[in-house]
Amino acid sequence: METLHKAGLLVGSDLLSAKVFVSQMKDRQIRTQNDLALTLGTWVNHNWYWFTAFVGTNLLQSGFTKWCLMEDILRKAGVGVTRPSN
Repeated sequence: METLHKAGLLVGSDLLSAKVFVSQMKDRQIRTQNDLALTLGTWVNHNWYWFTAFVGTNLLQSGFTKWCLMEDILRKAGVGVTRPSN
C-alpha cells in the first residue's frame, strides 16, 4: 500500500479505506478457505484438514511478520486499489 501511496495512487482517507477493504477481503477469503476445507474434510477426504492447518500456519506467520501472501495477491488483482479523481 505504501508503494501505491508514494506513486500517487492512494491519497488521504482512500489509503485507509483501501487497507481496511483489503483486510476485510483477506478475512473473508481465509474464512471461506477454512470452511471449505473443513466441509471437504468431513464429507470427502480427511486429508483436506491439512489445508486448514496450512491456512492456520500462514495466519500465525503473518501475525509475527506482518506480511500476508493473500494481501499481495489481492493487491495485484486490483482489490482495494483506488485512484485519485482528477
